[in-house]
Amino acid sequence: MAIAIHPPMGVNKIFNSNLLFGDSSTQLPKKVVWTVIILCALPYLLHLLGFDFSSQSTALDPHATDELSKAQFVDGMFNHLTGAFHHALLEWTAFAAALFTVVLAFSHYSITKDVTTPIIGMALFFAGCMDAFHTLAAARLIEAAAANQDLIPFTWAICRIFNAAIMIAGVSLFIGRGSEFKKYGAKFIVGVSLVFAVIAYAIISYCANNGNLPQTQYPNSLITRPYDVIPLVMFAFAGLYLYPKFYHKVPNLFTHALIISAIPEVVVEIHMAFGSSSLFDAHFNIAHFLKIVAYVVPLIGLSLDYVRTYREEQKVITQLEESKEKLNYEKEQTEKVNDRLSKEIVLRENSEQEVKKRAIELERSNNELREFAYVASHDLQEPLRMVASYTQLLSRKYTGKLDDEADEFINFAVDGATRMQNLINDLLSYSRVDSKGAVLKPIALNDAYAWALANLEIAITESNTKLRCGPLPNVAGDIGQLGQLMQNLIGNAIKFRGENPLEIHITAERKGKFWKISIADNGIGIASEFQKRIFVIFQRLHNREEFEGTGIGLAVCKKIVERHEGDIEVVSSEGQGATFSFTLMDHEHSHTDVKNNDS
Repeated sequence: MAIAIHPPMGVNKIFNSNLLFGDSSTQLPKKVVWTVIILCALPYLLHLLGFDFSSQSTALDPHATDELSKAQFVDGMFNHLTGAFHHALLEWTAFAAALFTVVLAFSHYSITKDVTTPIIGMALFFAGCMDAFHTLAAARLIEAAAANQDLIPFTWAICRIFNAAIMIAGVSLFIGRGSEFKKYGAKFIVGVSLVFAVIAYAIISYCANNGNLPQTQYPNSLITRPYDVIPLVMFAFAGLYLYPKFYHKVPNLFTHALIISAIPEVVVEIHMAFGSSSLFDAHFNIAHFLKIVAYVVPLIGLSLDYVRTYREEQKVITQLEESKEKLNYEKEQTEKVNDRLSKEIVLRENSEQEVKKRAIELERSNNELREFAYVASHDLQEPLRMVASYTQLLSRKYTGKLDDEADEFINFAVDGATRMQNLINDLLSYSRVDSKGAVLKPIALNDAYAWALANLEIAITESNTKLRCGPLPNVAGDIGQLGQLMQNLIGNAIKFRGENPLEIHITAERKGKFWKISIADNGIGIASEFQKRIFVIFQRLHNREEFEGTGIGLAVCKKIVERHEGDIEVVSSEGQGATFSFTLMDHEHSHTDVKNNDS
């Protein structure tokens, strides 16, 4: 009848092949894992091939001892005790590995202050102490009541059960409530160690003083050592479930080494439970050898973890020293900078006072200049209007009545007076952008567009201009100034039209909290080298005989757009028309009313 063995609930989720051959920095190198696996399998394979791992000894005939010399007797005794010597050597090697492990565990604790390592180290150490007692009792170096034939198998089984139990207990402490125990530090380590020591001493006392130990070895049975089935199951449970769970909770090289150490531990118990039928036979010796491997694997893991921790600590120390040097250097530099800043602050405070003083003077000067420009252009209009009126009167009354030269002079006077009048009007418009602008408030840009069309109706009709305008948004603005802006830009397109019928297309596009308004035409265009100059006051690209104008219109457009917190630009190629684009803030994003500079 086949027996199905199912792992405990959750084992498949906890244990998987990645735990053996993963690439994590918290896992033993693959070559170490493979070495352990090969060491576990190799002795049995060699045994199948005929290699004899048993301890060969010659029985000493007590009746023939009288005939032997002293030297022959001693040699005979040594030959007879070969198995005991092999047994003692293997057991003490395992004990030495356990001793080195606990010493290294406490060294590791001195660096990391992590109590998990010394607790597990102490569990391994007391398991080693049990092995040491087992060996001393078998060698009769300590007094024992039972015969070796019963003492060695029984104490071996008890030591292995104790070994598995104490490891399971130590690991379970940290899987369950380890975070609570860690805060006690050294006190917790001492307390748990005392408990382990008391248990080990009680077992040792019982085995040493009991002369009637139970039979644990059945050579002719399938299970030659039934007691070893108990640690076999315990080590299998620990390796498949408990150690992986511990590793997931505390991932490091040492806890991973515990998982790997379960492999030789299980193989040891298989050799003893199903193979060893007498003291010091092949399975007996192989099991004792593999127990050394099981003790050495955690030692390797702890050693690698210790080296890594030590290197990381040295790296941190080096970084701290470098940081300290850097901080000292930065402190010196900071002190120098502070000294320099202190001097600069004094100079800056003096400079700020001077800047404030000059800013006040500049503001006063600008205000006076704006007022002067407005007053000058305003006050010049009346006498200029009189000059223009009389020169026009002279032209109407005397043109053709005087000689040709007189007519030419009169025309020059009329033209100059008209141009001067246009220039003063444009200057007045330019100065009024800041000084006489209305409060910016939500308006319909369609109203400004309608205002511009009304003023340009005659020019649009005479030029046979085809005008298309898409939907226009509501914006925050001064309707009068925006009307003037659109009138200037549409008027410019009409003025600088080409030979083909003029087409003007007006569109609006949302750009975040702004609207981008574009006025595109198919006129004569603007060469790229002149596109930045056209927004500067009094800049003209053509002479007056070609196109009339004062060179102020686009400068007024730029000033209006900037007052509305926007930008204006032109995209054009000579002979390919031009597209003037400007941005205006959407009426919903206007947080405060913008007033003119004099308000």
